Amino acid sequence: MNLKTIITTLAASAILFSSCGDSGSDNSTIIFTDIVTLESIEPALTTFTFREKDNSPEITLVYRDDINKNLPQKPFKENTRVAISYTTETNKHYVNSVISLLAATNIYGGGEEVPVVKRQGMSDFDSSPVNLNSLWRTGEYINAIFTAISSPNPKKCVMNVDEETINDEYPKIHIIFQPDESLELKQYGVYMSYSVAELFARPGCKGVEVFFNDPNQKQKSVTFKKTDGSFTPSTPTL
Repeated sequence: MNLKTIITTLAASAILFSSCGDSGSDNSTIIFTDIVTLESIEPALTTFTFREKDNSPEITLVYRDDINKNLPQKPFKENTRVAISYTTETNKHYVNSVISLLAATNIYGGGEEVPVVKRQGMSDFDSSPVNLNSLWRTGEYINAIFTAISSPNPKKCVMNVDEETINDEYPKIHIIFQPDESLELKQYGVYMSYSVAELFARPGCKGVEVFFNDPNQKQKSVTFKKTDGSFTPSTPTL
């Protein structure tokens, strides 16, 4: 997989970072792509944390440089969720490691608390079709990867909690994607990550149920308990 492919599949309407000097010529080097939390940015050090799944131990990745170096507007911020492609010193995944950073992008949601929305009509949470690649929980975050047809900047790309369900044992979260069709349409890969920490802290909450519109999947929702839960379609699209 080359750098161009990694960047193309990361996300629609996002700021990209690449470091060509970090990529080696060894064809056996494995490139990993993960949604991570950008913990800290220092002049000579950028630190990321993430979990493999559910409540697994937290993993720390260290990039020995400033992720915003030479980038106008300094697009990356501490305490946000981003998607990165990288290699590790040992070629192993899900281990604490110093990394070579190949690409990074801000993603939809950015790790913010999933918004609670009051339904005004039955169609408020309707979504255009998407091809869901993965939907999973890592600690306090619900993450999703899907492809969809749109112009570069979709009209809407969010997760929302239905206010009517806020006090349920499993509040209902909806993935809503509404494309922009005013320009040339292409298929884009979309990365999302939202926090459910406040929902999980509510009395009586046992988890969340996440709804999505993927015509290729028999499942239309996935329930995530506080203790476990992940979903990967049998035929990934990315």
